[in-house]
Amino acid sequence: MTMSNLDSTQVIKEVYDSTKDALKTVFGQTYTAESLLLDVSTTVNNVLLAGTPSKRIRIWNLILVPDDSIIIKFIDSDNNQISGEMNLSLAGNGMVLGPGNTPWYVLPEGKGFGINLSDNVQIGGSFVYTME
Repeated sequence: MTMSNLDSTQVIKEVYDSTKDALKTVFGQTYTAESLLLDVSTTVNNVLLAGTPSKRIRIWNLILVPDDSIIIKFIDSDNNQISGEMNLSLAGNGMVLGPGNTPWYVLPEGKGFGINLSDNVQIGGSFVYTME
């Protein structure tokens, strides 16, 4: 099947299914990976995944696509920055953090994962995480 025969939803699903399979065992430890859709559009600090006491969230893979130019930054549930500001300068100019052997972000114990938007712009996507 060529890429032109796939819709974007199918491509994202296949990427995340393969990421979840790859994360089942990392460095000899077994993790249960989950994926969530990302759908935000307001300038407030948007908590995407709530934290759980005594557990850490690890972000393993992320895809986001904005409808217009926007500056984003990732935050924890206390609004502390966990990334610098990132300028997604064109509509549809998305961001992909691909899967690997180490997570892109590890949040402090008990903290949730969120995103701050510089403007009211629709952003869609999804991410894969573990919580342990």
